[in-house]
Amino acid sequence: MNQEEEFSGEDFEWEEESPFTYSDRYLENDPATPKQVGLWKRSLKWRRRIFVIEIFMVFSQLLYLYSTQIVQQYIFQTLACEALSNTPNYTAPNESICLDQDYIVSATGNNDSIIEIQQKTNTLNMYIAIIGLVSSAVLSLIYGSLSDIFGRKPFLILCFSGLCLSSALQVAVIELDLNMNVYLLIASALNGLTGGGATTIGVAYASIADVTTKKWRTLRLGTTGSAFGFSKALSYLLAYYWINNNGCDFKGPAYLMLAIGFVGLTYIILIPESLPRSKEERKEGGFKKLADGFKVFFIPSRSGFSKWWRIWVCVIVICIEFLCVIGITQVLNYFLHNKPLEWSYDFIGIYGSVTSITQCLALIVVLPLLIAIPIPEAYSNPFIILFAVVIAITTNVMMATLRTTWEIFLAGTVQTLQQVAFPAGRAILAGLVKPEDFGAVQTLATSLQLLTSVGSTVLFNKVYHPEAEVNGHHYNAGIVFWITAGFWAALIPLILLLFKKRNDDAIELPESMKYEKLN
Repeated sequence: MNQEEEFSGEDFEWEEESPFTYSDRYLENDPATPKQVGLWKRSLKWRRRIFVIEIFMVFSQLLYLYSTQIVQQYIFQTLACEALSNTPNYTAPNESICLDQDYIVSATGNNDSIIEIQQKTNTLNMYIAIIGLVSSAVLSLIYGSLSDIFGRKPFLILCFSGLCLSSALQVAVIELDLNMNVYLLIASALNGLTGGGATTIGVAYASIADVTTKKWRTLRLGTTGSAFGFSKALSYLLAYYWINNNGCDFKGPAYLMLAIGFVGLTYIILIPESLPRSKEERKEGGFKKLADGFKVFFIPSRSGFSKWWRIWVCVIVICIEFLCVIGITQVLNYFLHNKPLEWSYDFIGIYGSVTSITQCLALIVVLPLLIAIPIPEAYSNPFIILFAVVIAITTNVMMATLRTTWEIFLAGTVQTLQQVAFPAGRAILAGLVKPEDFGAVQTLATSLQLLTSVGSTVLFNKVYHPEAEVNGHHYNAGIVFWITAGFWAALIPLILLLFKKRNDDAIELPESMKYEKLN
């Protein structure tokens, strides 16, 4: 038996320090296209420079965040108008206006009205979020693993197409005044069933891992994460400024969803495939790849016990971080619009844009500076996560206790530094698994994130109420930030575990001995 027959490749561990990426290995070893390797590489090289995944993430997140913000405020304003229309002796203004807590309480004559309106709003938002999150989380387990077989691009197109259809249905609800309790839920399900956020994020991160070496992986994941901040800034600026100047007439702003969707879909079609596969490799892999990704999580021997428990610690940390961020996102804009702050929609838009820009700066300026700190590489990413946790705890306590405009702005901008934890956590996770499992593992991690965020969606929507005194009971709007600070603090013991030296890192074998070990 010769060496080629003896070595099956089952126990081969990909050297992450290699200058070659995962997709390079496929092109070099693809027997179906030996004469096209050079052409493929030249084509991919310039296309990756122009049609980068970060820009796709901007379009994807911009459409999702913009549509979410429009729908959230549409629900609140619609329910407020219905409540006022049922109030005796109330005369509606001749033109459309944005209703706030003072106006509603003054028109109805009691504080109960705003609490009831906010509870109904939170309940509908909660169901919309849960339907989308659960369906996305479950189906992403299949889509993410299939992306390891058929490539990343088909599933990115599927996810974005579903998001476009969901947005189109939301536009129809606003334009045609359809029953929002039915059709907004259908729109959310449509987005989730076509992959939703879990598949989009998981497959996008996997595509980054396909074409990026270990040296640059954390930084590249950071630039991808900065796309969230940039799209969030745009969504706040467009949504809230337009809503406020339109007097909360949502029909005009809603149509922008369709334009964003069209441009984004055109762009994703031009993005190159990060994981080119031959027909032979697809047939050889089969649906066995679906199970392989799950084995990483449930069979310690696949990656080694030292890596296995770190994978789970890393995923738990990522999930709790996401729980905190999603929970606050669910209620933050209502917190700013209602008492004790009562900011106008255009001012909320300014705040959202400023904090989103600082989020981008955190990922493209602060993150590289943290990476450059001269500490051992094995401790760099855990240190970055620990830094983010300290920032998150401090700023959430500030948000819970402070009430002046400049204080909230200060706390909100500093709080964006917590975003450096996400690429650091993803980089640790990518370094613990084999390249062929990137898609399944990253998507499963994202799926678990979304399932965790279902709990946070219920919790924060149930807990949050505007600041008010009702029948002798004081509702404290800041309690949601105390809860968030507690979750962040609970991460510290888990993060400290990631500083523990790995057993498989104890001895570094010379290159000559590594080949002998394989045989």
